[in-house]
Amino acid sequence: MIKCINESCFNSPKYIQKESVDLFFCDPPYFISGGKNKNLDLSSGSRKDWDRQWSSKKDFYDWTHEWMRLMHDQLKLNGSAYICICWEHSGNFKKILEDIGFNIKNRITWKRDKGRGSSTNWKSMHEDVWFVTKSKDYVFNVNEVMVEKKLLLHIGMKKVILKTGS
Repeated sequence: MIKCINESCFNSPKYIQKESVDLFFCDPPYFISGGKNKNLDLSSGSRKDWDRQWSSKKDFYDWTHEWMRLMHDQLKLNGSAYICICWEHSGNFKKILEDIGFNIKNRITWKRDKGRGSSTNWKSMHEDVWFVTKSKDYVFNVNEVMVEKKLLLHIGMKKVILKTGS
């Protein structure tokens, strides 16, 4: 059964039992907008408010450690998680995940077609997605994530399109 709960993860122990979740997909705030906004309105859905809840990187990493710890507690022994983050915080996220006890299986680079706007720097065209597991015995349904892709080959004067599942 799939159940979506739209509430703070810090309230999750009230309704999610320990070792009961197969998979987490987490896309937390990235703390890229700078210092804390004094007039936060998290109910507005504004990314600037969502991303400016912390006074410092230390506060952001402490917050991150806490929700990741809860995630680890609630993940089944054979469960896995995907955690999105920008390049700036990716190394610290890896350390936090390892400190909590996750097994790092992969760092996936998610390429976006359009970068986030910047007038004083290169546009960010990707983000990291950490694939982690709670144990070495985990579920990975490779056939469910295969994506068909087309390969275009030029052989002489002919174009040949091959389809592949991997």
